[in-house]
Amino acid sequence: MEKGLTFKSILETIPFGVLVIDNHSKIHFTNEEFDFNFGKISGQLYLAHIGLYKQDQTEINIEELKEKTRTWITFQFLDKNGVKRYGQLYSINHKYGLIILVKTSFKKQLEHLESDLLKELVENANEPMFIIDINGRFIEWNSATISLFKYDLLELKKINMFNLLRDEQRNELDELLMIAQSGQYISSEFEIITKQAQVLSTSFSMKGIQNNKYFAVVVTDLSDIKSMEAELTQERERSAHSLKMAALGEMAGGISHEIKNPLSIIAGYSQNLRRIIENNKIEENKEKFLETLERIEYTVERIEKVVNALKSFSREGVDDPFQKTLLSEIIQETIDFSQEKLKVHGVEIEYKIEPESITLDCRPVQVSQVILNLVNNAVDAIEYIEDKWVRVEATTDNEYVTVKVINSGPRIPDDIAEKIFNAFFTTKVRGKGTGLGLSISQQIAEDHKGSLSIDLTQEHTTFVFKLKSNLIDGKLNAA
Repeated sequence: MEKGLTFKSILETIPFGVLVIDNHSKIHFTNEEFDFNFGKISGQLYLAHIGLYKQDQTEINIEELKEKTRTWITFQFLDKNGVKRYGQLYSINHKYGLIILVKTSFKKQLEHLESDLLKELVENANEPMFIIDINGRFIEWNSATISLFKYDLLELKKINMFNLLRDEQRNELDELLMIAQSGQYISSEFEIITKQAQVLSTSFSMKGIQNNKYFAVVVTDLSDIKSMEAELTQERERSAHSLKMAALGEMAGGISHEIKNPLSIIAGYSQNLRRIIENNKIEENKEKFLETLERIEYTVERIEKVVNALKSFSREGVDDPFQKTLLSEIIQETIDFSQEKLKVHGVEIEYKIEPESITLDCRPVQVSQVILNLVNNAVDAIEYIEDKWVRVEATTDNEYVTVKVINSGPRIPDDIAEKIFNAFFTTKVRGKGTGLGLSISQQIAEDHKGSLSIDLTQEHTTFVFKLKSNLIDGKLNAA
């Protein structure tokens, strides 16, 4: 008897649940750990009353336990609260009966609990959500995923996430999954190819789960956003063109003067030549004759410059390819184009380019548009001050080509400088400005991988237009 008590005392100290049954599966003893998980056994109960099942849902019986002694067997059971749990059994044949050690796995329980919660979360998510493994194989998904991808349930089981991406994005997903395995939260954009071969712009947000064995992915369809961005881009381009047309209208009188005056000069020279010819005095007036022809040619070139500038500036230019262009040519053409407005307002203009050989890979029409807008704004800003001048300075270094447009007006106040690049913000009188010029000019600068800003450290109003000197893909390069 003493031995029996001693043996039971030993069984109570084991950190596992302990169950002792006889050859007929009748339960003779359970320790406190077993009672804590299953509830205290009372009366004559047998192993079948506890309900121990293997993972394939077949019941564990005494014959199997005898056959697989000293081997851990995975099982599942309902605890005293009716909650499904998981554990392992280890049986030992002993003179007191078949001793069964019951080790419940809290980690395994958590994994299965997490799995059940994830399934519920995935199915009830409004956005497309799915779970994949490291190979991109779909483990769980919701109905929103099926609606987005256009594949039915059986089809999704046969493919993986990599099959739905463009070739060039598959490596990117592979790399992101590797990063996500470290526990990081990852977000990136992918183009998904649906069953109907439709290409969708999407955003993936993913996180490793269950010890980073699987990955939960939430998909946001960006198609509407991308479409809206395209519409906004088109609207901005239309606004830019309208702004240029407004500028042309504003300068129409000056442009007319730039053409009308030279034409009058040509008419006068032509009359002089006609008189020389009619009087048969070509030989004795040969030198004057040739000089007059040269002046006519020069005047024609002057008109041609204005017409070419007008033709160039009136084009949209947004679809023009980047091309190598001398910055000095762009600036000279821009100043020529605004020369009459400068004269009418009594504004002196000068420009300095160091070195003069600066060459840009750019869209010349757009760069000219930015400079012209800055010059026009400068003229308007100093309209009512006595000392009127505008300077255009261009320099380059290893990183940027910098074009500064400076006017004789004082620096812009901080509160205005904060808002000056906002669309529709203007300091001009009603009806004179749209408030789009600087906003569009800034966007053009950004399209050239550059920037447009105000230098508030200077005494006079100074706008700084920067263009990237070098770009990795070679699109932009300043020589």
